[in-house]
Amino acid sequence: MNDLVSIIIPVFNRQSLISATIESILSQSYTNWECIIIDDHSTDKTYDILLSYSSIDSRIIVLKRPTYFIKGANICRNYGYKISKGKYIQWFDSDDIMLPTMLENKIFKIIADNSDIVINRLGFFNRDTNKYFTDNRLSIESKIKNLPFDYFAGNFWFGTPQPLFMKSFLQSQKKLFNVNLVRNQETELFVRLLLQNPRISYLNDVLILQRIHENSIGEKYCSLTESKKYLIDFPAYKLLFISFIDTPYLTEEVSLYFKKYFDSCLKKMEFKFIPLFNLLFFCLKHQLFKSNILAIKIFFSRFLLTKINL
Repeated sequence: MNDLVSIIIPVFNRQSLISATIESILSQSYTNWECIIIDDHSTDKTYDILLSYSSIDSRIIVLKRPTYFIKGANICRNYGYKISKGKYIQWFDSDDIMLPTMLENKIFKIIADNSDIVINRLGFFNRDTNKYFTDNRLSIESKIKNLPFDYFAGNFWFGTPQPLFMKSFLQSQKKLFNVNLVRNQETELFVRLLLQNPRISYLNDVLILQRIHENSIGEKYCSLTESKKYLIDFPAYKLLFISFIDTPYLTEEVSLYFKKYFDSCLKKMEFKFIPLFNLLFFCLKHQLFKSNILAIKIFFSRFLLTKINL
C-alpha cells in the first residue's frame, strides 16, 4: 500500500484559505502523494504562497493554467489530471481541509474492496460561527435501485473532494469535467460515471472538512433568484438527461422528474431568447412536454411580454 496518489486542486484568489488546505495535505499519514495545484491566474497573493510551499516540498507541483485554455476550475481539474502520475486520483478544493488519515483510510478501503471509487463523508465547518455538522447524505440503503438518479436528485450525494478514484477507471472515460458548464459540473460528471455501474466503496467516517464562507461558490448561488438559478442550471440538466437516454436507468420516475423540471424552466427561467429557445427545441425533440402546442404558446407569450416590457 504505497502507490502514488495524485491530488489535484484548482485555485483562484484563495490567499486567506489555501495555506490551511496545503497544511492539511502535508499532515497526511499517507505520504506517497503528489499535489498538483493549478492556479487559474489569481490576482491576489495566492500564487506566491503556492510557490513558497513548492520550494519547500517537491511533492507540491504548482502550475498556472495555460492561457490557451478557457478560464475555470473544470479546465484546471482536467489539466491537472492530464499531467498526473498517480495510480489514484483525488480531486480536491482549495478551501477544504483533509483530516490526517484521509488518504490512508481511503487507499486501504479501495484496495481491500477492489473498488473503482471510494467515497467518504464530509463535515461542514463555518469558521465565523465555529459550528460544525456532518453531511449524512452518503448513506446507501439496499432499497436504492437507481443510484445515478438518487445521486442526481440529492437523496444520495457526494461532492468533488469526497471520491478517490482508480486512475484506470477514469482512463476509460471519453471525457471528464465538462469545461463549458458554469455549475453542476461534478453532478454531470458523477452521474455519467455512476451510469457505468462502477464498483463503489463507502467510508462513513468524516475525513474532509468543507469550509463555509461568503466567497464560496455555493453561498453565491444561494443568493440568486429562482429564475436565475434555472438559467444557470439548465445546460447541465440537458446533458444529464442525454446521459440517461438508452440506459435502463431512464425509468418513468426519472422521465417524470425531468419533464417537471423542464416545464418549470419554460415558465420560470430568466428570459434570454437563445437559452429559452434552446430549451423549447430540446424538449420538443425529446417529447418532454405534455402538450407541444401549449409549450410553444408559453414560449411566444413570454417572448412578447419581454418585448412589451422593453
